[in-house]
Amino acid sequence: MTHKEKKVLKIVEDQRVSSVKQAFAGQNKLSLMIEISQANADGTIFKTIESANADDKVCDDSTTNINKNKVHVEVRLADGSEDESITCSEFGQSNEGTITLYNGLPKMFVCNMDTADVNQDYETPIFIDLEYAYGQYIETNVEIKDYQ
Repeated sequence: MTHKEKKVLKIVEDQRVSSVKQAFAGQNKLSLMIEISQANADGTIFKTIESANADDKVCDDSTTNINKNKVHVEVRLADGSEDESITCSEFGQSNEGTITLYNGLPKMFVCNMDTADVNQDYETPIFIDLEYAYGQYIETNVEIKDYQ
């Protein structure tokens, strides 16, 4: 069994791809174990919403906000190969979907690549795109005095 861990080079604002590990997953299959984690604990992430559909509750930090802690993820090959060759069980066998990060903890999911059409060894980057809204605020009390 071959197991390789790739170094992650880029932090994307508040969320990041913190780990990508690859492993042999059987004949004509390669597994990618991908971990998404929060890089900055000072703010909150939210699922992105089209601006036409947004209301004043988009970045509502309450526990009832169903868009809180959501990150849309897309996994694709840089060489332009068919995205259908990548399937992620977390996304219903699609190469993209939404994950939820609970209490700031990292989230790991597995994607499989079909390598049946690969005739020779080669290396290509994997793009893991993260899309989310980020909210951060500071709350303080202000004392107002009458100086008359």
